[in-house]
Amino acid sequence: MIQLNITEPMVVRASGQESTAPTEFEMPSGDILNLPANTLVFDPDEYTGDWIPNVSLEIDSENKKAASKRDNLQEYQILIQDPTNNLEEIKKIYLPKISGLTAEEVERIITPVAPEPGMVDPMADPNAAIEGEIVPPMPTGVPV
Repeated sequence: MIQLNITEPMVVRASGQESTAPTEFEMPSGDILNLPANTLVFDPDEYTGDWIPNVSLEIDSENKKAASKRDNLQEYQILIQDPTNNLEEIKKIYLPKISGLTAEEVERIITPVAPEPGMVDPMADPNAAIEGEIVPPMPTGVPV
C-alpha cells in the first residue's frame, strides 16, 4: 500500500461522477487555476484528525468468507444432529450462509412437494402397489 502525505490542495480526477463543468480554483500562492471538466480539488485542510484507510485485499476478503462458511457449516452439522431441533428453521438460517442460496431457493428446497392424487408413497406402505405394478405382499414373521 502506498501512503501519500498531501500538505496543500491538489487537483484530482473525479471518476464515477457526472461531468462537472470546468471551474476556477485559487491556489494558496494566489495563482488561479482553470480546472478541466471531471476534476475536483482535494484540500487536506478540510479533513482534520487521524484518517485510517479502510482497504482490504481481495484474497483477505475471500479468506474471511471461506472461514465464515466453514464455521457456519460446522454449526449446521452440530445442530442437525440433535433430533429435538427444528430442522426446517436450521436449514432456513444456515443454508443461505453455507451455500449462498437465496431465501426463496431455500424455501423451495425445504418445502415438500404435495403428492399428486392417485400417487402412493411406497415408503409409507411397502405393500402399496405403484400404478400398474403388481407387488406381492411382504412376508410376515421374517426379520428384515
